[in-house]
Amino acid sequence: MIKISVSLSLLYLLTTGARAETGIHSHPDLPFVSLKVINQESFNKFTSFTAKRKEGACFLNWISSNEQPDGRFDIQRSYDAVDFTTIGNITMRDIDTHEDYLFTDRSPLTGFAWYRLRSVDSDGKTSYSETEVVFETVVPAGPFVIVSPVRDVIEVLNRSGHVGEFHYSLTNGKAEVMIKGVTSMKDNGAVILTLPKSITSGMYVFHINNEAIGYRRRILIQK
Repeated sequence: MIKISVSLSLLYLLTTGARAETGIHSHPDLPFVSLKVINQESFNKFTSFTAKRKEGACFLNWISSNEQPDGRFDIQRSYDAVDFTTIGNITMRDIDTHEDYLFTDRSPLTGFAWYRLRSVDSDGKTSYSETEVVFETVVPAGPFVIVSPVRDVIEVLNRSGHVGEFHYSLTNGKAEVMIKGVTSMKDNGAVILTLPKSITSGMYVFHINNEAIGYRRRILIQK
């Protein structure tokens, strides 16, 4: 009886690629094998993910479902939304229902910081959550967020909904161009522009635009 059941399970696994659970039921003449199909793609689904900055720390909260045994969550952080570094990990609780997790980053980056989660199954398969961005203070409304005052770099966060190449420039009070160039940005992404060492303290005007949108903001440079 058991051999027949196992064989049918193995046959189902080999022909469909899905994992099956067997259930043996007594029958006077013939064994009955029930197969419960478990879709491997359903593991480690992120129901929600949020990141908030408060009192010198970043608090990350997420809810997952259909966790896999021996899996883990890698908490990743980035200063530019491109290059991410793992700053911690939490072992999955291996519970079928929705599970709530919390992670606190007590050494957050200055300026903007992007966070995401990487789910790693026991077989090495990975998936990622959406990316959340936080700032030291409340992020003001507008298509672009530009940190001010600045010292050595200008940080620009793109919230315009437009992607691709953007032209930028920085001018002083005499309309003299201090820096200019072209940079590529994605939605909710950022760019860090290095200021020349010769630039002096004062008020400047930063311009950024592409074919669809233009934006300008006064910024204070403090040396």
